[in-house]
Amino acid sequence: MKKITPLNIVVAILIVWAVSGLMDGAIASSQLIWIGLLVVLVILVDIMFRMMLKTPKRLWMIQLLFLVLTVIVAFGIWHFRN
Repeated sequence: MKKITPLNIVVAILIVWAVSGLMDGAIASSQLIWIGLLVVLVILVDIMFRMMLKTPKRLWMIQLLFLVLTVIVAFGIWHFRN
């Protein structure tokens, strides 16, 4: 049985975002490819964390920390480019 993790939630959000954007026509095909690659990358990172960390509490803490650091770095890059 597969357990829910923060990265699984992120994958679900990305898929819903891509499908809803595709239905509205708000997402171009090139953006859809990038979202697909991001989904694959997040799934691979989730698998890597699952192999390294066995306890669910530690897995959640590390994955949440990873997400927070990723958001901070992405916001920093976006902020300095604009």
